[in-house]
Amino acid sequence: MDRYIALMNAINVVFPEAANLLCRFHIDKNVKAKCKMIVHPKKAWDQVMESWGAIVDCENVESCEHCVEAFNVVCSPWPIFTEYVISTWLTHKEKFVKAWTDKVMHIGNTTSNRVETVHWILKRILETSMGDLCFCWDSMNKMIILQHNAIKSSFEKSLHVVSHVFNVTRYKKLVGFVSKYILQYIAEESDRVEYVGLDKSRCWCTIRSTHGLPYAYELASFGVGSIPLQSMHFIWTRFSFLDISSGDTSVELSIKQEWVVIMNQFNEVDMAGKINIKAKLREIAYPDKTYLCPPREKVKTKGAQKGRQSKFGRSTKRTPSYFEHVDAILSQHDNSSTLKCSKGFISKTPLTKSIPMLEQFPVGIHPYIVDIVDVKADSHCGYRAVVHYWVWERSLGLLYT
Repeated sequence: MDRYIALMNAINVVFPEAANLLCRFHIDKNVKAKCKMIVHPKKAWDQVMESWGAIVDCENVESCEHCVEAFNVVCSPWPIFTEYVISTWLTHKEKFVKAWTDKVMHIGNTTSNRVETVHWILKRILETSMGDLCFCWDSMNKMIILQHNAIKSSFEKSLHVVSHVFNVTRYKKLVGFVSKYILQYIAEESDRVEYVGLDKSRCWCTIRSTHGLPYAYELASFGVGSIPLQSMHFIWTRFSFLDISSGDTSVELSIKQEWVVIMNQFNEVDMAGKINIKAKLREIAYPDKTYLCPPREKVKTKGAQKGRQSKFGRSTKRTPSYFEHVDAILSQHDNSSTLKCSKGFISKTPLTKSIPMLEQFPVGIHPYIVDIVDVKADSHCGYRAVVHYWVWERSLGLLYT
């Protein structure tokens, strides 16, 4: 999750044994945005962010303390930035620093990008925030169906498709029984066996706690092709939406026990309760029918008064984050500091060229003269004069041209 103090406090009360992790992606973005606003000159940004990244990627508590001390030394010229990082983020370091998060089974999810991606897909399907209930319901149903089909497709690939990248003999007890996605992790740990061997002190052993997979020291104790399926977490061997294994046909599913409970409840409740139970059972027995009726008059979703905020009110785009505002400000500053000759753009920077005949004008108006044009004689009363002048009227605060 993101750093919402009220929600974090509620999680500690409601789910005291849960591991509450903070999104590392958004933390890095916020720290970098604050760095760009406070740290100067610009060439110091990379050094500051490198020292910050060393803190986040620390693999043990001792090295984390040393990295924090090094970070304080690097950022000593900017005490406001150091105070921000310490008071805002390092007080919650157990929730995002690798030394603590590697002890939690997060299955590789250290950011909230996965959830935000799904949210973005839903908003793209909705297209507008002004849809009625039926439109929104149909859009969400379509998205869920697409996700359901994608998950089933991944299940089938793990069950039947064998990749040529993996040695089937080496992983013969895993191919077809373990997710294809996780076989890559097993292959990487197997490559580390030559370095680790049977020396447990040289093995980090983090993949067991973070992904529920055997680490290099365990794999070294297994023979070729004898990695047991029981050494994997059950989440990587589940290829069915049911609670039972897809290959187990000995278990018979029945609703007799549940049906007896429903009948007893139906006989005990009053007439209103019986109507409610019957309505729910009708939805299960006849999924194509419903008690819901469309409105008598079609709801008008078009023809509303248009104003300045009407387009913004219909949009499904989110409000930009703090770091996006900072990047926009800095990009505008960079564009304005770099003089670019483009169509319709006139630089207001004072020119340093020499102006002819400037000495013929009073000295008091010299700062206001941009250029002097020596016009040629013509048939319009002898001369046609073109005059450009700027006058700043201090009393009125107006700029006249």
